[in-house]
Amino acid sequence: MRKLVLLLICISLLDLQAISQIPEKFNYQGVLRNTSGELVKNTSITVKISLLQGITMDTLVYSESHTVGTNNYGQFTIQVGGGTALNSIFNSIDWSKQLYQKIEVANPAGGTLVDMGTIQLISVPYSNYSGKAKLLDNNLLYFTDTDTLFAVKDHNGNIVFAVFTDGAKVYVNEASKGKVGGFAVSGRTPTKLGEETEYFRVTSDSTRIYIVDTLTSKGSVGGFAVSGRTPTKGILNEYLFITADSTRIYVNDSISAKGKVGGFAVSGRTPTKGYSNDYLHVTADSTRIFTRDTISGFSIKDNREGKLLSYMKLTPINYFIGHNAGKNNTTGRFNSIIGYESAFNNTEGSDNVFFGYQCGYSNKLGLNNIFIGKSAGYNNVGEIQTEPYYLEYGSYNIFIGNSSGYSNVSGWTNCFLGNFSGYGNLTGSDNTFIGNFAGESNTSGWENTSLGAFSSRSNLTGVQNVTIGFYSGNKNTGSSNTFVGANSGIDNTSGQNNTIIGYNANVSDSSLFNATAIGSGSIVNSSNKIVLGNSSAITVGGYGNWSNYSDRRLKENIVYKNDLGLNFIMGLKTVSYNYKDDINKKRRDGLVAQDVQQILDDLNINFSGLVIDNDSMKTMNLSYSDFVIPLINAVQEQQNKIDVLINENQKLKQRLEKLEKNN
Repeated sequence: MRKLVLLLICISLLDLQAISQIPEKFNYQGVLRNTSGELVKNTSITVKISLLQGITMDTLVYSESHTVGTNNYGQFTIQVGGGTALNSIFNSIDWSKQLYQKIEVANPAGGTLVDMGTIQLISVPYSNYSGKAKLLDNNLLYFTDTDTLFAVKDHNGNIVFAVFTDGAKVYVNEASKGKVGGFAVSGRTPTKLGEETEYFRVTSDSTRIYIVDTLTSKGSVGGFAVSGRTPTKGILNEYLFITADSTRIYVNDSISAKGKVGGFAVSGRTPTKGYSNDYLHVTADSTRIFTRDTISGFSIKDNREGKLLSYMKLTPINYFIGHNAGKNNTTGRFNSIIGYESAFNNTEGSDNVFFGYQCGYSNKLGLNNIFIGKSAGYNNVGEIQTEPYYLEYGSYNIFIGNSSGYSNVSGWTNCFLGNFSGYGNLTGSDNTFIGNFAGESNTSGWENTSLGAFSSRSNLTGVQNVTIGFYSGNKNTGSSNTFVGANSGIDNTSGQNNTIIGYNANVSDSSLFNATAIGSGSIVNSSNKIVLGNSSAITVGGYGNWSNYSDRRLKENIVYKNDLGLNFIMGLKTVSYNYKDDINKKRRDGLVAQDVQQILDDLNINFSGLVIDNDSMKTMNLSYSDFVIPLINAVQEQQNKIDVLINENQKLKQRLEKLEKNN
């Protein structure tokens, strides 16, 4: 394994004092790093140079050895031809042959030599060969003025490379085609002569830098980098760094008042004005992309196989971010769309906010909608009606949650919040469903309010229902019901106008009408009935008196009767008992409804105090307040009998008094 890395190789002429003078040496310069990419600084090393010949590079022409030291930058310089010759002599080399230079380095000096590679000698040393001709063709060098130091021309006399006092230029022929055009830096391997690997290419239509994309663990020595250097500190900061797994641009994050010289920018240039407009500007406090076209804006697309798949398009009118987001938009304005194929079919819909995978996918004309979540409002299309009056269907909806409002086509002013909330809604409007699966099955129901997971989940067409609480009204399909409390009204399906309030408050029949149950676990079993509390409730009361409407103006078919009196009261049998479902088993006093019914049957009398529900059990109830009526009649009846007895007793008393006087 190589323990050293030779990073930079530079070969140049030693002393070019006059063109006619033939140099006997040429410079070799390198920078030495270890396998961790660290510079080998201020170290004595041995460098062996070998010149080889032949296609397989198996013929040794010349070799020499140097003992040199690296500087503070790991840099060393030797003169090939000026070292300790190991075989042959430098002046005897035939430079007309194809030669290769092999470099070996020992660190430290005197140690084991490590093969650092072999390179082909191309241009500079061949000035030794040109010296034999004693004549230099003027076409090889081209001096335009006093600041031109060196120039290379092609066979047509065009300048290819020129060196000036302040820099160098490479000239590219823009008319050239194929690989022969442009400018390239290539690599060559010893085993595959003639096969080149390009690292840098400049043509009229592109500038390319190629790097090896095989990931290694060699750290900083891999990839491509542009760095800053100072005379005292060597390589100080990296500005552009490219490796197989990343491309990084480093910006000085120390915010200063230096203006445009800080950060990173891509700008436009005009022949007359120099730099004109910034298009990309990165500084420590911001990253800005500038666009000039008020319509086209800024976009990112994938053009594989000629298919322009948009990933992002930002204009002053619409923001589309995501694969094919807003792809078919035509006249829609002021939309903010984020997500894969979000608002894919939108054409004229405006003022919408869609955020999520295929969110609002089918929307075409819908306006002022807010859809957030995967496939939220997926089928919303939207429709504008102008006759007989103006309506904007499929608009002003808020759907937040995975697939919330998924099936909505033309429903409007709905608010669905929660995963799958309002999922099946098609045309229903003015609904508010909050909670996972809340109002999931609603299709055309309107003005419903459901708050709680699974609340009103089964409602299809019911309207004006209010369900609050987990699973409240879960099976309800009726209308105008109010269910408040977890699991409240859970068994109601087609019942209407019911009020069920309390945890597990419920109905005993799925189709009750105008039934009310209030209290935890309270169950109403009949239509037009009110139940307060459950079987464990002991008292119902307060400081006020219970009263019933009794105004004659509210009554009709009034019949005065007193058949329900003493005979009924005398037949009643009082009992003591407790309810089966009463967890407290509280003893109570009262009557048994079946006993009361038997007395009424025997007397062939109807009594409102006996109430039989219309449930499946025909549950019997006693309205004890109604028992005041037979008690009144019984007292009156008994008083009449007392009055008769008093009258008879008075008469008997008078007769007795007469008999006593006569005696």
